[in-house]
Amino acid sequence: MESTSLRRIQILQQIPRDPGRVSTSEIRNRLEASGEEITVRTLQNDLEILSGMFPIQSELIGRSNHWYWRAEAEMVDIPGMTAQTALPQR
Repeated sequence: MESTSLRRIQILQQIPRDPGRVSTSEIRNRLEASGEEITVRTLQNDLEILSGMFPIQSELIGRSNHWYWRAEAEMVDIPGMTAQTALPQR
């Protein structure tokens, strides 16, 4: 459960605010570059779940979804706290 929560926080961190966009494959590449192995399907599932919980949306550009935080979304900033600090390991 904690690894899922941490992964989802990392996904949210990769999504730019409107008018920026990032493709699902680019999110996956960034996560893998930071050491997080994730399948495309798992990432797609996570993004769908997160879009129901946070003000993020996708736009179909070509054949791929591009994700962004809605412009009117209130951003949450937790200064000095990494995702690992926010989710203590047991």
